[in-house]
Amino acid sequence: MNKSKWYKIARQRGENDGLDAFPRTDWMKADECIDLALRTLRGIEAGDPEIMDLCRDPLSGEWAGESLKEIFGRVPSEQTMTNYEIGYRDGFFAALASCAKGELTRWGKANLS
Repeated sequence: MNKSKWYKIARQRGENDGLDAFPRTDWMKADECIDLALRTLRGIEAGDPEIMDLCRDPLSGEWAGESLKEIFGRVPSEQTMTNYEIGYRDGFFAALASCAKGELTRWGKANLS
């Protein structure tokens, strides 16, 4: 596989994990949902550690089935691992931001994002 394919694979995985990382809001009041969404979007933009730490290191090996050999089928080059990590993070934060924007839209506050 070429490097761009690893980026795409990682981005999809990051998007899936990003969707799971945004808290369920069906039990929250409107103002709580809006505050959470705004904190999330502003935190992504500002690089707030509280928000950035939601994204785990995709190649840490802390999760079962995630050794480098299991992911890549071989020991990858540094560039391949870099592309994978960038793709994962891009997908994760894109999905997280999409969830936050969806909450603002749901409560008629899309203009705040």
